[in-house]
Amino acid sequence: MNETKETVELSIDCDAPKGLRFEYRAVLLLIILLLSALFFIGRPARSIRSFVEAWNLGHIIYFALFPLLLQQIPSIGEIRTVRKAGVYVIFTIVYGLLVELLQHGFGRSPDLGDMVRNMIGAGVALFFILPVRKTIPLHMLRALQVAVLLAVVYQCVPTITALTDEFQARRAFPVLSDFQTSLQLDRWSSTSEISMEGEEGNPENMILHVRLTTAKYTGASLKYFPGNWQGYDSVQFRVFNPLTESLSVICRMHDEQHEKGTYHAADRYNQGFVLKSGWNTITIDLKDVVHAPENRIMDVRKMRNMNIFAMDLKRPRDMFIDDVKLLKGH
Repeated sequence: MNETKETVELSIDCDAPKGLRFEYRAVLLLIILLLSALFFIGRPARSIRSFVEAWNLGHIIYFALFPLLLQQIPSIGEIRTVRKAGVYVIFTIVYGLLVELLQHGFGRSPDLGDMVRNMIGAGVALFFILPVRKTIPLHMLRALQVAVLLAVVYQCVPTITALTDEFQARRAFPVLSDFQTSLQLDRWSSTSEISMEGEEGNPENMILHVRLTTAKYTGASLKYFPGNWQGYDSVQFRVFNPLTESLSVICRMHDEQHEKGTYHAADRYNQGFVLKSGWNTITIDLKDVVHAPENRIMDVRKMRNMNIFAMDLKRPRDMFIDDVKLLKGH
């Protein structure tokens, strides 16, 4: 008795209609050339966080599509055998390493994560797109496809996380950061250690713990936030000094134009404050921020960074930040 088993193959058929062969090759070549150029141009110096994270996914797209271009070369032909698939894997590794090394000459540093994304892209091509997938036993193909899909989803998590936090930030505006959602830590950066933790005596209220070091400059920088502050009168934040000894800090703010220049100190807002023991509420008039640059007016419609830091500390200290927001009528 002959038993017939029917299976539905999870795959993507990318064979182009014969009538569109030239157009297919032209579009594919254009995409590959564009993505190749982006390896060396790099993303814009200042981008929203979700765009920065999504930029990295280009490696997956590139190496998933590249074999479709390779198999248009008559001497290579379609990648239908395991041997040719192995050659493409080796090609991906060598080509990826070469790109990472060449990027060093364009002011970019090699990234191991990019190599991983290159291999994920090759996996998408081999197990979902190229004819070689048909030579793999079905149970093994399914396992490989699931593994690649999980890897792709994992690589998309930072982009999804950034999009979620950006949505939350827009809803909470004019609050810039109050640490009441777990994703807000990624809005901040620091050369020292930062973390979110419950306020002493009020553990439900999360605050930012900044571990200040003895480096020349030490603190935390709010990098990702809605940047149009037009219509507001002041920016306010709270800082907690846990010691009886006072702590001198500096608040620095700048706009988009500052980042296009030489980052000169006279082209941004810098103001020192002395923190007494306990909680300190600092309110900064945005008129002072607007007129802080020496030879121009700061554009509060395009604010880009707010930094709270200390200088030349003799020993490590702790600082806690909370409730960074814009105000009207102050």
